[in-house]
Amino acid sequence: MKKLNSLLIFLSFSICIMAQEAHNYQLSMIKRFPVGSGTGEFKLDWADQGGYGPRCFVFDSSGRVYIANGHKKEMNEYGRNYQIKSIFPIDPLFAYTERFYLLNKKFTLSGNGNMSSMGMDGKIAVTVRSQKKDNARIDSYLSSGYCVIYGEGTLLSIPNPGPDPVENNKRNLNEGQTRALFAEPEKYGLVGLSLDEKNRLFLNRELVTRNYKTFFEYWSSENESETLIKNGDRFNYTPEFFYRKADPLYCGSDNNKNTYWASSNLIMVFGPDGFLKDMFIPENAMEKKKTSYAVHPSGDVYFLDYDKEGVYLYRVENVWDKQGRAFWHTTNATVTAPNVRLRKTPSLTGAEQGLLQTDERVAILETSKEQTTVGAMKAPWYKVKTKSGITAWAFGGFVEKDEE
Repeated sequence: MKKLNSLLIFLSFSICIMAQEAHNYQLSMIKRFPVGSGTGEFKLDWADQGGYGPRCFVFDSSGRVYIANGHKKEMNEYGRNYQIKSIFPIDPLFAYTERFYLLNKKFTLSGNGNMSSMGMDGKIAVTVRSQKKDNARIDSYLSSGYCVIYGEGTLLSIPNPGPDPVENNKRNLNEGQTRALFAEPEKYGLVGLSLDEKNRLFLNRELVTRNYKTFFEYWSSENESETLIKNGDRFNYTPEFFYRKADPLYCGSDNNKNTYWASSNLIMVFGPDGFLKDMFIPENAMEKKKTSYAVHPSGDVYFLDYDKEGVYLYRVENVWDKQGRAFWHTTNATVTAPNVRLRKTPSLTGAEQGLLQTDERVAILETSKEQTTVGAMKAPWYKVKTKSGITAWAFGGFVEKDEE
């Protein structure tokens, strides 16, 4: 009966979508990066038809951008003003991959049944090979001592994972052993991470997935009581259509917890409730786009184009969540640790006012004159304002101010 209902919804949705078209949003060329052999310049290979240059890039939570300079086997880091900040060597696996993302201060790529993580020193820190012979993408979470993996219904974990996938597979903990870790999350560095009955991973009660099948199945079951179709100002359809039509790839998420998926040049934006907020095709993307899409924490969507004269950064401005975009641009710091306590006064004994989570954005209003030592860190306190409107003090060792 449930499958029949899903089919009826899908058929009605297919009729509905034919009468509605995706938006065609305009592009802005934001930056031209130089091509050449100099420091920080991109090396391109024009032996292939049409040329060959950078294939992927990613933004961090503070708006810095990292672009894989493949032919130099380097990673270029740029500040919020797109000026070069640092360059470091990277493993060829990341130099030529078509997409990666940042997770716990590490670059992580996942696809074709594999998962690899690379530190800021450019060396592979963790490599995992799926024991299934399929092309499943692996959803993973790296803690200080464990790698928890969920892919195609399989849950396992690896204690003290390393770069050798063969050695990692020898130490795999099975589903029962992995679930047992969550009985003492603090002991195993899994604070904030949880599992549901289907072994799907959640971080601070939010679904952690870069697999569209998992994403769709979770939200369709969560919203079944409300029906999958939600009426809005622009749209009246469900993610089920896209799941049946194609296999969208994860592009990233923004500071307002919207999730972005791409099927070819069609981009879908889903809100924190799992419902579609917008669907669009960047103007002239077919002619210009030569990399995967990357999502800025403000919600703007970017891609790269290049020719013999330069590498060009293009942007589609976020109009589907204008309040979320405005909030990001009016804040000036990012939280770097989970469960950071907000206090009424700048002191470890101050009354607690709430908690901040990793990558949460805040506005710094004031800095304390005195500094406090917490573990190996000595830092001042910041009086911050949160998205929910709370104004309180946070220890500065866990709050990173923006840099240009």
